[in-house]
Amino acid sequence: MIPQGALSKQSSVELSSAGEAMIKAYPDGKKFIVQFNMDYCIDRYSYYKSALDALKSGKIQLLELSKCYGESLIIYWLQAWLITLAGYMNFEINESQSKKTAMFILEECYMLNLAEISLLFKKLMKGYYGQFFNKFNGQIIIRACREYRQERGKQLAKLPNGQIKLNP
Repeated sequence: MIPQGALSKQSSVELSSAGEAMIKAYPDGKKFIVQFNMDYCIDRYSYYKSALDALKSGKIQLLELSKCYGESLIIYWLQAWLITLAGYMNFEINESQSKKTAMFILEECYMLNLAEISLLFKKLMKGYYGQFFNKFNGQIIIRACREYRQERGKQLAKLPNGQIKLNP
């Protein structure tokens, strides 16, 4: 879940142009989930090779997607990504594991945009953040989220102030 105050602070402002465009193109959350599946996003955003490139992409953030479609739908969407990841790695994941891990991802990574989430999952698939040893491990995924955020933070710290405008 998104940390206390993050969504309510965002809710007091209108949607960004990216949020408005997303709602216009995909007014039904189900269509968003189908279109923005993990395989599609990893392919669509494949040219973002680094955390900095993905950060600079200006794609819509998870926080704003939660505002567009509701937090529970974004958790469900992240669950679908986790199930796809588990299938790729050839291990089982149950509904409780996928739901809790999706909630924790949203809590840890609400500030990431679609390109960044795609890069994070691509790196998970490639083993950048450790091995799963043929079973699902939500702790490895959450640790990977934190590592990605640290990498992102280091890139942000190197930039001159104001070079990237982030949603609150």
